[in-house]
Amino acid sequence: MENGYKDMSSHLGWGADPPANMPKGHKIKTGMKKTIEPQKKGQKPISFKQGGLHKTLGVKAGEKIPQSKFNAALSGKEGKAAKKKALFAKNVLHHK
Repeated sequence: MENGYKDMSSHLGWGADPPANMPKGHKIKTGMKKTIEPQKKGQKPISFKQGGLHKTLGVKAGEKIPQSKFNAALSGKEGKAAKKKALFAKNVLHHK
């Protein structure tokens, strides 16, 4: 109970049991780690988890983040973490 939840399945919205089609012992991946290689000599590679801004803003994976939510995250109305992730998306990933 290191994360405060007795059972992670109830935290993930499954109720008491995980979905029936999930293999036994399967772990869910919340964000795949991605690395951006440097563009110029002397730069370091940048690693981050994909889907972090979607998760912070409550937008389902695969859906486009509405511009109003993105602007709210940039201004800090959605919290500090959302602001950092939105700035990263804007400056590094060139999100519009």
